[in-house]
Order: sequence, then structure tokens, then C-alpha cells
Amino acid sequence: NLRFMPEVLYFITSMVLTADLSVQDVYGDISQLASAADKRFLAKIVRPLYNYVFSTTYQKVTVSNGKDNKVMHPGFNRYMPADLCNYDDWNELFCDATRLQEQLVLKTSPGTTRPRFFQDGNAHFVNLGKVDWAASLKNCKTHREVHSSAGLFKAMHRIVLLHLLMFLITFVCISTLPPQDQLRNSDGLLLGEEFQVRMAAVGLLLPLHILRWQYCEWICTGAGMRNVVLPRVLWLISAFIPLATYGAVRASELGFLDGVALDTLCQVHYLLSGILAVAVLCFPHIGRTNPSGSLTSNSIWSLLVRWIFWIVVLGIKGYIGMLGLKSLDQALQQLNITRFGTQSLQDLQYYLFSPTWDKDMVVWAVMYSTGLLLYISDTQFWFSLGCSFLGVLVAFHQRSWELPQLWFGDKVARLYADAASGFPAQVFCYDRPQEARAKFRILWDRVIKWMRYEDKIDNIMASNLSFHHTANVGEHGFDYWTQI
Repeated sequence: NLRFMPEVLYFITSMVLTADLSVQDVYGDISQLASAADKRFLAKIVRPLYNYVFSTTYQKVTVSNGKDNKVMHPGFNRYMPADLCNYDDWNELFCDATRLQEQLVLKTSPGTTRPRFFQDGNAHFVNLGKVDWAASLKNCKTHREVHSSAGLFKAMHRIVLLHLLMFLITFVCISTLPPQDQLRNSDGLLLGEEFQVRMAAVGLLLPLHILRWQYCEWICTGAGMRNVVLPRVLWLISAFIPLATYGAVRASELGFLDGVALDTLCQVHYLLSGILAVAVLCFPHIGRTNPSGSLTSNSIWSLLVRWIFWIVVLGIKGYIGMLGLKSLDQALQQLNITRFGTQSLQDLQYYLFSPTWDKDMVVWAVMYSTGLLLYISDTQFWFSLGCSFLGVLVAFHQRSWELPQLWFGDKVARLYADAASGFPAQVFCYDRPQEARAKFRILWDRVIKWMRYEDKIDNIMASNLSFHHTANVGEHGFDYWTQI
């Protein structure tokens, strides 16, 4: 079943085509049978490779009712191990020349250094029969197939971070504080009394997100990519930057840092947290090797349109979401319940975990959890609406902005108005050059001839449908193979 490993077959074929050795150098004496070389190719090169591929999943083959029955390793029939390599992982390995040079090793005696496959000059095809496939193909998995939410979070962590940042920033902007007379003689609110301090608390989301993200990355990363450690260490170190700057902001607000302006510390915290957020959202693969190759390049125009599209969509979504959260906050005020972050640190030690406080926190959490769910789900609506609007603009552009003709013109009438030019003009309405329309006539006539040859249509219909129809369409006008 090496047909499931096309990259491996390409590799073996390339070794065969570039081999500059005779058949005897590879297989030895082939004087017995003319087909001996073919058999030895299967026995020395293909079969050892497939034996290892088979042994990774199955332990033996039994016969049941005259048919082969492959017996899997114990426990494999329920869930495959997360680190078990399969066809996709081996194809990915043979797509990466750098990893393949390091991974592909030859058989050797115990206690000696394993020679590399590519170190013997041009004798690569000879080395195919000497490859230690068990040592070469193990631990090459780049993505562990785990049955958990780690893979889901890793795939969409930037979407989660973006929505949480927008939600928390909106929450701080619309939240109302208790009256000033209730704040007197207090030692500060839990999230801070000043607006800039409360906004600084949003930066605490970044350390939590980075730690969760890197944990999921580690859980989902296979053995073939776990040797890349430095980028993960740098991400973990950067996660503590917002913690340090936020601690300095709170210490300055509470009077523990003299000589440093609170505004300056907040600006530093905003700057560093913003840089870190942009790095996570826009450059998450800094310092890492993409196992699937380089990313697809896009033109400047495509990137510009994409950025403008998302800025407009998220801007409208953010504004509408702010109105919804503002209404939610007003509803909580009318319920006259305690809201998170509006208590002073001094009062919390008396009210914390009291029956009334617990009830109010549960109501507050349920209300804002529902608001967060609706806030995230609302993105799909604005995205679909934005795509619809953008699709209309693309359709207008493809039709050269001929809006009156598009709205009031009769497409069907124009299609049959001029069979020689109207039909190809409608088919190639997005194609400016006239050469494509001329070639279409030839192609269309060949399609009609084939339809007539297969008796899908009769002679009269074939004559009417073709561009170069003749008046002398006989009984077998398009019926002969030689004419097609």
C-alpha cells in the first residue's frame, strides 16, 4: 500500500532515474532470470519499507473465511495513539529536504555511528536497500492527533484572543462605577478607580492566553518538531511582561511607587501589551519552521483589500456590540446587584463568599457569559454581510460597472441575438481579449460534433447549434469518426 505515500514513491523514482550504476551493482548476479531484477527490487527496497509501515499499526495477518484479516495492536481499534506516525506524516517528511537529510539513516552494526543516506555521493539508489526504515521513519510526526480541546484551541487561538480583547475593552468602556461618596475612605477598587488603570487590567489576558496557547502547542506538537524550543521559551518569557508592568501600575495607584507618574506607567503598559498582542495575532509563527512549507504569498492589493475588509467588519461589529453590552450593564444596574470589580479591597474581606455576594456574582457571571457568547456569535453575521457586500462589488467590477445593462438588460435575448458573437461574448464576459472568444467557437463546434457522433442530437439540431454550420448537412453530416 505504498500508493498512499506518493512523496515516497516520487523519491524512490528519482533515485532510480538518477542512478549511474549498473543493475549488478545493486542486485548482484541476475543471470538466473530476466525478471530477477524486478523481484529483487521488491524484495530489497519495497518490501522492507512496507514491512515497517505495516508493523506500526498491525501485529499480524490471519486468515478468516479465506480472506486476509489484519490484526491491529491491542487498543488501536478504539483510538490510535497520538504519536503514531501514518502515511500523512511520512509524506510530509519526504516533502522536507532538510528534515529528510537528518532523518534518513542506514543500517549499521550495534555500537557504531549510523551513516546518513546522502553522505555517499551519488550512490543513493544503492543505499535504498540499506536504509533502516524503523529508525528513519519513527519520531517524524509534526502534529499529534490528540482527542482533546487542545487542538481546537491551537487552531483558533487568535480568533479567541481577538474577541476576548474586544469584549474586555468594551466592558471597561461601558462599565459604570459606584457613586463617588461610596469610594471615599476606601483603599481602592479591585480593578482600580481610574479609567486608565481599569483599562490596563485588560493586558492581564495576554499572559493567560500565551500560557494556554503554548501548552496546547506543546501537547499537539509531534516528536519531529519538539526540538524547536527557543521560540516557546521566548513566548513564555514575554508572557510575564504585562504582569510586571501591570503590577507597577497598581503599585503606583496605591502609593507604593513615589516619583513615577501613573500616566507614564500606564502608557508603557499599553505599549508593551499592544506590541505583544500584535505579535500573537499577526506573527504567531515567529522563529518556528512551518512543516508544510512557506505560506502562500499574496499581492499587496489582496492584502490591502483583506485588511480593509476586516477593519470595517470588526469596527461595525465592535460598535454594535458596545451598544448591546451597554444595555446589558444598564439591566444589571436596574437589578441592583453587586457587580464584579466595583467593590473596594477593604469591603471584599467582609462580603466575599457571603450568600448575597455569591448570588449576585452568579447572576453577573451568567449575564455576561451570555453576552460574551452572543458577542462572539455575532461575528458570523457581520462577516457574511460583509462578504455579500464585497461579492456585489466584485460582480460589478467583473461586468465593467455596466449597471443599467446589468439591471435592465435581457440576458436571454442577447444570448440568442447573434449566434456568431453573442453567445461567446456571454460565456467570456469577464475576458477582455477577443482571441478567447474566437477559440471558443472552434471548441464549441467540436463539442457539437461529439454530441452528434454519440447520437445525443440529430443533424438539424447539430447544424443549428454549431457556429460554422453548412447548408449541405447530409444524412451523416457529423456522424463519421474521421470527421471528428
